[in-house]
Amino acid sequence: MKRLDLLDLPGKWWKHDRVVAELKLTPAQIEQIDTVFVEHRKKLVDGKARLEKLLLDFQQISDQVDVNRDQTLQLVDQIAQTRAEMARNTILMQLDIRDQLTPEQRVALKRMKETFRGEMRRRMMERHKDRQSARPRSGEHPQD
Repeated sequence: MKRLDLLDLPGKWWKHDRVVAELKLTPAQIEQIDTVFVEHRKKLVDGKARLEKLLLDFQQISDQVDVNRDQTLQLVDQIAQTRAEMARNTILMQLDIRDQLTPEQRVALKRMKETFRGEMRRRMMERHKDRQSARPRSGEHPQD
């Protein structure tokens, strides 16, 4: 399943001059997207803190000599539930941000994301190619 990800562009993409210009974002849209982002980020921060506490509890339980099976399974369920809530909140944030855009802006954003992904892939391929060419071949020794 392809990941729903409006936020593939790095950082707060709606504040980048190029994105603002290409999408013709209004100041009101930028402000509304910021509000949506902050509200959802608060929930994600809370979820991350809750997850870290649960993981600490899990570590403490699993370090014990006699592990309580029911307690461990209950904790595993809580960890899974917290992760699911965080994933759901991330998707809701993306959908709520998407709702601030016009259909035309959504199409333009999709094109920008595709261009960005293509550029990233090309850079990664170039780096990989550079590393491969810098690596000594089998049987060869690097020059001193």
